[in-house]
Amino acid sequence: MNSSLDRLAAIHCRISDTIQRNVAASEASAAGKVSRFWREIFDGRKNFPDLNEIMVFRREGFTYGIGDGRQGGVEQEREHSKRMHHIFRQMVDTKFVAGIPESAFGAPYVFEHDGVARSTSFWINAATTRRVVEFVARYGKRGPLRVLEIGAGWGACAYQLHHALDVQNYMIVDLPNNLHISSVYLSTVLPERPLELLDVSGPDLTELPVGTITGCLPGTVSRIRGKFDLVLNSFSLQEMDLDTVQAYINWVGECLSDDGIFVSLNSHGKAGVTLPSDYGWSKFHIHHWGAFRTSPSGFLNTIPYEVVVSRRRPDSPEYPADVQNGLGGLMQLGLDRDLEDHCSRFVTGSLGDDERRMLCDYARLFAAESEDKRSDIVSQLQSRDPSPVWPYIRAHIALVKEEHAAWAGHLAEACQRGLSGFARVRANVMLAARARADNRAPPMISINGFDPTFAYPEVARMVETGDVSPMLSQTKRVFGYP
Repeated sequence: MNSSLDRLAAIHCRISDTIQRNVAASEASAAGKVSRFWREIFDGRKNFPDLNEIMVFRREGFTYGIGDGRQGGVEQEREHSKRMHHIFRQMVDTKFVAGIPESAFGAPYVFEHDGVARSTSFWINAATTRRVVEFVARYGKRGPLRVLEIGAGWGACAYQLHHALDVQNYMIVDLPNNLHISSVYLSTVLPERPLELLDVSGPDLTELPVGTITGCLPGTVSRIRGKFDLVLNSFSLQEMDLDTVQAYINWVGECLSDDGIFVSLNSHGKAGVTLPSDYGWSKFHIHHWGAFRTSPSGFLNTIPYEVVVSRRRPDSPEYPADVQNGLGGLMQLGLDRDLEDHCSRFVTGSLGDDERRMLCDYARLFAAESEDKRSDIVSQLQSRDPSPVWPYIRAHIALVKEEHAAWAGHLAEACQRGLSGFARVRANVMLAARARADNRAPPMISINGFDPTFAYPEVARMVETGDVSPMLSQTKRVFGYP
């Protein structure tokens, strides 16, 4: 038997040759087109590590954009790890993380939290993995799963899902720069799973071998006619051009098994998808729609929404596009728990007429092209929405107008009405910054042991200086202000 280094060298060579042989044909396809977003990522990082580099790829810049960010040194990594653990321990418990071993391959920076030594990216991906496992248990198929992941990054979630689910076979479709890393990683850390690599050209494939991991470039999808019980995309459809997204969505519609589910963790407004309805979810049966992550990794990050769909059924309701756009827009300002009832009634087709009109008004508010139209819609919402959502949104509009007393007053009203979740954290931060600007002692803003000034350096700066301009910039982006 060859030594492990010889095996790694052989795998590395085989993967590199396959990618080089197929890259041009893949990029010529609709699914394989590299978006401007990803071209900028690739231009700003190292790509295609050689044999020496692949053994330490997780601390050498090769995972920028798909996992381990560049922190600048071990002490910076340690502080970043503390902050991310503080955020993600809200979404995944230590027992779940400890139940999945992390490989030393790739030389990650590892720090101990709650008695468990794991990398920062492992904790972050574990929150995604745990959520996918929950969705499978709630909506998916029982028994061995045929899994397809579109955009697997460096392979963290794929690795974790092999430990958390009963996986029959696993296919990864990804851009060449990322497929190179994930294929080497997974074939190394899951050596019992033979690695299959597909060419773009060839006969149709209806089945994949049991027990394998299969890697291929996006241009290969036209060959793949098999069925999958779980399809996953996390945070990459949102980074593609719209025609690429539509090509993938149409393909998923064809390759989902009768009882399969597609889990999408994506947002809008980052690349080709400008509205939630652009994804085309109405052609599926929607099981679930909600905000993903009770706290994002960055305070002002784009917030993805989790959508779980399956094949459309005779009893599937209609899913109004304007309701999708209203809910997705509201989530971008941190609203989550206060939208749960709306989301539940949306997916079950049980929205009342007044509730639907209200959510449509929010969609119109985000799309308004003039201040006069925006003001008219705000007036309508004031009478239609008695929840904390309306004063919270009204506060952000006042923020854009730099009506400081008004936005602080609206936020206080939202809190009095019971604003919750991450929106409450955001409101507390803004009110604390306002107090500082007025030379008043800022109130405590920690909630249930979660301290945003520790988790987010940008929050600490806002509270210390009273400058909420970063939130102003984000609000303008969400509402489409120039």
